[in-house]
Amino acid sequence: MLHQLCYRYRNHLAGLPLLFALFSSYGEWTSEPGTWTVALLLAAAGIGMRVWGIRHCLYSYRKVPRLATTGPYAYVRNPLYLGNTLVIAGATAASELMWLVPFSVLWCLTVFTLTIRDEERRLLDDYGDEYRAYREAVPAWLPRWTPYGGEVPARVPTLPIVLRQSTQLPYLVPFVAKELL
Repeated sequence: MLHQLCYRYRNHLAGLPLLFALFSSYGEWTSEPGTWTVALLLAAAGIGMRVWGIRHCLYSYRKVPRLATTGPYAYVRNPLYLGNTLVIAGATAASELMWLVPFSVLWCLTVFTLTIRDEERRLLDDYGDEYRAYREAVPAWLPRWTPYGGEVPARVPTLPIVLRQSTQLPYLVPFVAKELL
C-alpha cells in the first residue's frame, strides 16, 4: 500500500525537502559562485540523464511498449529517477543549504525505492523472464561499468524531449528569487 502511494505521488514526495529549503536560511553557505555552479551542474546532469533515458524509453511516447534495456537503461535500471534525484539535489544546492543536499538525495532514494517496488511488480507481470533477467543483471541505482546487451530501439527526436525536460528548470526559480530578496 505504501509503495502504491509513493508511486502515485512520487514526484511531489521527492520534492518535499525543497519546501524546507525554500523557507529556511539556517546554515546557508555563502560561497555563491561555487554554490550556483554545483547547483547548475547537478540540475543539468539530471536533465541530461532524463533526456537520454526518455530517448530509449518509448513507453512515454506511446510507441510499441517494450522493455527499455538500451542507453542509460543498459547501465542502471532507474535512470529517470536518478535524473530526478540529481535535479532535486541541484535545486537544494541552489538554496545554499549544502548540508541539506545529502538529506535530499537520501530522501529521494527512499521515495523512489518504494516507488520502484510497485513498478517492478508490474514489469514482472508485463515482461516476465525478460525483466527478471534484466533486473538480475542491471543494478537499480549504482550503474554497471559495462552495458547490458540489447538491441537499440527507434529513438524519438531529442529536441522535443529537451524542451519537455527543461520544464524542470523552474525548480530553481524560487531559489533565485530567495537569493535576490
